[in-house]
Order: sequence, then structure tokens, then C-alpha cells
Amino acid sequence: MDLQDRLRRSDGCLRRSALVHSERDAWQLRALVAAGAVERRGPGMYALPGTPDAVVAARRVGGAVTCVSVLRAAGLPLLRRDDPPHVCLPRTRGTPRSRLLPPGTVLHWDASVRHDAALVAPLPLALAHAMKCLPRREAVAAVDAALNRRLLPDLVDLAARRPRAGKVEFDRALRLVDGRSESFPETCMRLGLRAAGLEVEPQAFVEGIGRVDLLVEGFLVVEVDGFRYHADRRAFSEDRRRDRTAQLLGHPFLRFTYDDAVWATGRSAHEVRLAVDAYVRRRRIGV
Repeated sequence: MDLQDRLRRSDGCLRRSALVHSERDAWQLRALVAAGAVERRGPGMYALPGTPDAVVAARRVGGAVTCVSVLRAAGLPLLRRDDPPHVCLPRTRGTPRSRLLPPGTVLHWDASVRHDAALVAPLPLALAHAMKCLPRREAVAAVDAALNRRLLPDLVDLAARRPRAGKVEFDRALRLVDGRSESFPETCMRLGLRAAGLEVEPQAFVEGIGRVDLLVEGFLVVEVDGFRYHADRRAFSEDRRRDRTAQLLGHPFLRFTYDDAVWATGRSAHEVRLAVDAYVRRRRIGV
């Protein structure tokens, strides 16, 4: 097995002592570094190009990549794109010297992590750490997406990792999770509507229309357009048909943009509340 294969099988990064076992290995490593096929990432650390800083940091201090660093690698939704590496250490481990880690590295200590643990934390553990690090709606959206994409079969393993400190907030966030939501803006809108006291069903089936993003109070249809909304002309036409069908069937119908759902959630929820109240008033007077 050549050195690049060893690195690939070790999440892209190894210490020199674990990588070089002979003079031939040492010669090959020098040649790979000279060619740019392997990078020196600090004293005694070597990695394949593109290996995330979190992997290098975890290998350097004997920890595990966790929290948003794992979520990002899994493709789960995150608002921020410039998070520093997140690394988990055994609870018995002291704080590593700062020069061993990239600036801003976030450390987590966890009793379930051992010195011989895998370099990348399992997703349930990473999500449990993220539920302490991220704002509540972002943490809920990440768990929603993990369930929806079948990366997490259920909440059993995640719930079992309930922390001692912050357990009330952890439980509150877990109760808000709903794996039926299919996107970050859908989760944001769902949480905003429920905070406004409205009953919401994600991905509900409405006769004559099909599946809708959110069905509010059993009659009002809310659709949330994604960030890349209407890149497909056919999708645009289908959405317009659904809008018309909802109106013909007597379903009040509101469509919101990504920015409405994510950055103006309170205002959007207020508009839905006004639409619900107006519809109820019209029904009472027989209009």
C-alpha cells in the first residue's frame, strides 16, 4: 500500500511516525510533498490536499472531528460558512497547547469519546454537540435534515446523548424536531408559525394540489421557495398551477421566499396569522 492510500484510509491525515515505516516510505513522502500530492500541515503532520483543518486538528491532538465540522461534511444545512474546526476530546484530557490547533478551534469534552476513538465522531454525537453550539433553529434544522435524508434513523441515539449541562434547552430543541421538513427555510417557517401559536403540518397532502410545504390550521397552504428557486422553468410553471388550483379549491395560499422564511421569520408568521384570522372571519359571516 502506498502512502497516499494510507492517508485515504485514515481520513486524509497522519503523523509522520504513523505514515513512514521505512527508508523507501521516507523517500516516497519527500517526492509526494515536492509534487504537491501530499501537504505538510504542521510539525510531523501530513495530509492529502483538501483535507479539512478539523481533521488535521483532531489528528494532531488525539481527538475527534465533531459538531458543525461533521455536519458540514455530511451536507447538512448550516447558515454560516466560515466556522472554525470543532474537535472533541475525552473528558479526562486537558486543554491542548494553543499552537497545536488552528486559530479559533472550538473544543468539546465528552465522556463518551475515548483516546482510541475514530477520528470523526458519529453523527448523533456531532448533532448533540451542535445542539449546544448552534442557535436553536439551526440545530433543529440540522436534525430535521438528518432525519429527512435518512442519515439518522430516529432520535433514540441522539436523545441518549442528552448533556448534563444544558439539558433543558436540549430537550426543548429536540421536541421541536420534525424530519418531514425538507429544507432549512421550511424548518425556519415551521418554527416561526408554531411560535405564533399556529398548528402546522409539514409536507401535508392536500386533495387536488398534492404535497405542500406547510398546511396551517388545516386549511391555509404555505409554500417556501428555496434559495435557488425557479432555476427550473418547469418547476416554476408547476408552482403557478398549484397556486391557481389552491384558489379554485378555496384554500388560502401564501408563498414566501427564502429570505422571508429565514431572515424575516417573525414578519412572515405574522402575515400568516393575519391570513388565518381573515379566513376565519369570512367563514363566520358566510362570505
